[in-house]
Amino acid sequence: MAKRRAGREDCRAERFPSQVGEWVAAQIAHGAPQFVARFTLGMYQAAQEGRFAGVDPLLGELLGREPRTVRGLLGQAPGPDTVL
Repeated sequence: MAKRRAGREDCRAERFPSQVGEWVAAQIAHGAPQFVARFTLGMYQAAQEGRFAGVDPLLGELLGREPRTVRGLLGQAPGPDTVL
């Protein structure tokens, strides 16, 4: 989706799996505290497992509007009234 939105269909997006320990160590080596690296890893793992796929109806009530998808957000042209 991102490469389509950027108008760069010629780009390749690849995912390279690595060992969890190696990824955490690389984040720490780049200056992230260990707890931040592990928290971020947990978010990636949860997304990979589909834990963010569902939407509770309460979200729409709290927002006062229907929730938007990332695909829908990327498909709209940004403007002064764009609400993320």
